[in-house]
Amino acid sequence: MTLHAARPKIMLPDFVDLFAGAGLATRGLVQAGWKPAGAIDNWRPAAATWQANFTGGECRTIEAVAPDATQWRQAALVWMTLPRIWSGGRYGAGDVPASTLLRIWGEAAASYRPIWVVCEYENAFTPSDAVHHLQGGLGWHYTLSDHPYLCPHRNLGGAVRRERRYAVFTLRGHYTPLVRFAPAPGPRGTARDVGDINVVDITLPVTPVEERGVLKPHVRRLVEYALERRGGVVTLRDDRDVTGFHEPHPHVPTRQNHMIYAYAGGWRWPTVAEWRRALGVPDEHVLMGSETTQMRMLGEGTDVRMARAIGQSIMEAARQSGLFRIGGATS
Repeated sequence: MTLHAARPKIMLPDFVDLFAGAGLATRGLVQAGWKPAGAIDNWRPAAATWQANFTGGECRTIEAVAPDATQWRQAALVWMTLPRIWSGGRYGAGDVPASTLLRIWGEAAASYRPIWVVCEYENAFTPSDAVHHLQGGLGWHYTLSDHPYLCPHRNLGGAVRRERRYAVFTLRGHYTPLVRFAPAPGPRGTARDVGDINVVDITLPVTPVEERGVLKPHVRRLVEYALERRGGVVTLRDDRDVTGFHEPHPHVPTRQNHMIYAYAGGWRWPTVAEWRRALGVPDEHVLMGSETTQMRMLGEGTDVRMARAIGQSIMEAARQSGLFRIGGATS
């Protein structure tokens, strides 16, 4: 790979979002004062959602972007959310080994000549050596600022029991005092709490649990058990568990029928509004497509509060080193 030319000492706080999805990481970075220069995502509803929410850039498919920086203006930061599905050393059902894909994605990130590359991935689905394969694509002129940090999103006051790992790579020669991944622990939310961290709306109507033929027998038993506990969240994938409303909300799945809310003698499916609250998505952020599509976008998305916290941390480091000519967080 060609050695990068030195970046200017003073620049704009712009960024590119790779595997952008519905733009939840972009939203958090914008709230932290960053300016979107563009995004990449191959899922059309997600790309349309990103485009509907942000100006100053374009959301393209990966095929539309050549592996050089000429088609995009350079960006100070690249945010990369790795795809969720990992099996047998491969992503998805493709024939290309995951290690090869990670190197390619690293090369794509480096093509924008950023100072920082933030890599986000789900701890349960991606092994730790993924970061090292990614660095192979970024090249020797990027160093890992710290070990990938496993951050419970509840550290930010959220109500969801969700953990993601974050790694930050920094361009050599531009190292700044970086990066506080873990905001100071604050108020912890629950599945049914008060104020802005409330997730479940227990005022919505429910289907009586006595209604036959709607739920499969094993699901009905879980719902009945939840009702015996004065209500709760029933997860229907993987662990098949019941979480009380006084506990942290389970992870946000990608499909509505992977979770049930049980209370007031009945049950119902979650709503888009509830999952938006779970991930800190503001009202002004538009989601395109059907309810099923929106649920998938949210289940695959980044917690907006986490992206904002990491963006603020890097922004502050850049300000202290005099790299940015403009600053100030925006809402």
